[in-house]
Amino acid sequence: MTESSSVFRFSDMRQVVSNLPTPLESSKVKISRRNLYRSNALKKARNAVFSSFQDFSVDPEDLESLSFHKLQEELDNNLLSDLEEPKHLNIVKLVSSLVIPFFMEGIEDMVDDSFTKCFQRKKEFPWNWNFYLFFPWLLGAIIRYLFLFPFRVVCITASTLVLVVLLFLIHIFIRNTATKERIIQRYLVLYAGAWIMSLSGVVRYHGTRPKKGSNKIFVANHTTMLDFAILLQIHPFSVLGQLHNGFVGFLQRYILDELHCVWFHRDDLRDRDMVRRRLKEHLKLEYVPPLLIFPEGTCVNNEYCVMFKKGAFELDATIYPVAIKYHREFSDAFWDSKSENFLQYLFRLMTSWALVCDVYFLPPETKEPEETPEAFAARVKRLVCQKAGLVDVPWDGYMKHFRPSERFVEKRRHLIGRVLQEQLQKNIKPMS
Repeated sequence: MTESSSVFRFSDMRQVVSNLPTPLESSKVKISRRNLYRSNALKKARNAVFSSFQDFSVDPEDLESLSFHKLQEELDNNLLSDLEEPKHLNIVKLVSSLVIPFFMEGIEDMVDDSFTKCFQRKKEFPWNWNFYLFFPWLLGAIIRYLFLFPFRVVCITASTLVLVVLLFLIHIFIRNTATKERIIQRYLVLYAGAWIMSLSGVVRYHGTRPKKGSNKIFVANHTTMLDFAILLQIHPFSVLGQLHNGFVGFLQRYILDELHCVWFHRDDLRDRDMVRRRLKEHLKLEYVPPLLIFPEGTCVNNEYCVMFKKGAFELDATIYPVAIKYHREFSDAFWDSKSENFLQYLFRLMTSWALVCDVYFLPPETKEPEETPEAFAARVKRLVCQKAGLVDVPWDGYMKHFRPSERFVEKRRHLIGRVLQEQLQKNIKPMS
């Protein structure tokens, strides 16, 4: 097979098959238990090797000209041709060089898959299957589902209705723009507090509280959309985020509009230039709330911290790191938008006991001379990980939205096919 070949074909093995020795007659072979075991082992290895070939393209003409069963028989007969393994065919080397590397590569990917672990919820194990634990658990379930949940739903519904009415009245009776924005921002802080109260939130804040000012960007690790509510209940922020649909989209378009938030569509490339321009304009203003950015770009399970995107770190602004650490004793705050929508996520949290977390406001950081935005982002991420006790991983979190392209898969197939062919030609040689 040439270097320019894009697929591995069975026809490329014709020369190897034609050079295999003629099988010995079965009457000349005395099959011991040991050799029979070796034969079965080889058949398993052979099936593993050829099952990997099934993924590659095969032309009908090539398939007709090459007998797949003949190749199997030749390999079996070479093993059973003598009690002693011929020197020209090292079966152990063949199996170890062809099968084991690809097998081990798959095992390593499954065992050491630190990327997938970033977006998995912690598995919960039942603890209430003893008779003396079942009744306390049942009492807790009754309290959570029949008392706490209805109260929390009433709380968040009433606070949303009150806010909508107040916004309507403010827009009608208050004409001064600055006064209007100041009043609305105060009510939005109270509204964020209502959200946290409806989840029985217990939030402990550490460090210097944020203040207004130009050229400031607060960056935080991202676990859930409620990260914004947790920070908003102590100070107004202009958040940069993806525009959603449904209930979340309603909140973004009609409730948070007065915070000068910057929304974008992730799939629209034109939005990138718009976002960069809006951010630069925002940093120059004194009266607007400071920017809040979640540079991971996606929700992570609060055990890991994926790569910080460099966008916020190339604007020559002062960066204020924020580390958010949730405690899972009472609820799991991680939101996996692929497995549950926002209302399902709220139901899960509202039927839990409480939302408990610590928020750390770290000292401001600036870019060092000759430091690249990527290095600056990595340095700030390390500070956040150290404070929140997160595992620092280099992965781009946005990769979870993509599957490998056909070009990547084809390139991978070509590489595996070339390696397999070289190993076959190296280990299976014609008898002299």
